[in-house]
Amino acid sequence: MAMRLNEILAAQCGAIACCGVREPERYEAEQHHRTAFGDAVKETYMRAFGVDRKFVEAWKRNDDPPEGYEETVRKSLMFIGDGFRRIKPSVWIDVLFRNHKGKNIVISDGRYYSEVDAVTKRKGINIAMWRPGHENDIDHPSESQLKPEIDRLAKAMPQGGPIEIESKFDWFLVNDGDLSDLQSKIDSHLISFIEEKI
Repeated sequence: MAMRLNEILAAQCGAIACCGVREPERYEAEQHHRTAFGDAVKETYMRAFGVDRKFVEAWKRNDDPPEGYEETVRKSLMFIGDGFRRIKPSVWIDVLFRNHKGKNIVISDGRYYSEVDAVTKRKGINIAMWRPGHENDIDHPSESQLKPEIDRLAKAMPQGGPIEIESKFDWFLVNDGDLSDLQSKIDSHLISFIEEKI
């Protein structure tokens, strides 16, 4: 089933380890491309250090730096993201939309209000996602900026669903089961909500 919403299907927003969904083949089968604001940050790291995506993914949650490096991969990615953002605050947003112009996309990593606003501006749907018990206390805006809003939504609507209170998000998805439970919630509730919006 192909759905088009001004070249965006939806943006999933939340902090580390909240989603557990990395199913590009599922989206591509439905004619949607999974992408992330952080993809270009990771690509910059990979080009600079001559490593591949597998290396980055394997090391990004490790508390120790790889051998021969002075900094962890996660902190290095944050440094690259922040450094370029100081030059131009919208750089990673601009790169994502430039690289995916004319494509139906699902953005899997909204972490800043500027990213949420960019999706809204393009008539996309923002999905706040929360995984109870997997919250983190990493003191960096990429992990903490949206946390107060997710916490507020978790208190106001612990079961999730369409957001009817004031929020920058359109849907609150509570990921409190396994992957098949999450897929079932998406298929049985979220997809119909998205179809209504388009």
